[in-house]
Amino acid sequence: MRGAPQLAIVFEKLGLPINIRGLSWSAVESGLVEDGQNRFLVVEGDVTNISKGRAPMPPIEVAVKDAAGQTLYTWTTEPPRPNLEPAELVRFRARLASPPEAGKSVLVRFTSAKPTGLASAH
Repeated sequence: MRGAPQLAIVFEKLGLPINIRGLSWSAVESGLVEDGQNRFLVVEGDVTNISKGRAPMPPIEVAVKDAAGQTLYTWTTEPPRPNLEPAELVRFRARLASPPEAGKSVLVRFTSAKPTGLASAH
């Protein structure tokens, strides 16, 4: 896939897994937390290096979606570590103050975009 990324759609249609980063998501959860007057969306989960070598960990993008699947808000945050060794697992946590009221789900993925700095990572 690294040599011909334009073929990703073909592999997807054939049902073949595509993972050019060598990183895998698991145990991703989200929830609302209230702290007195403030309301936060907290998103956390695990990232594992499933490759045979050291894997760079790119910025993490979190999108808040409504019931119809439309994106209401997206933010980017720094990963907890710049690199993961083979089979290494790391927990990430991102927090958004005053999340959209109509938000029903989140989508977490890696991105090449620079972190926006509008939300915080812990």
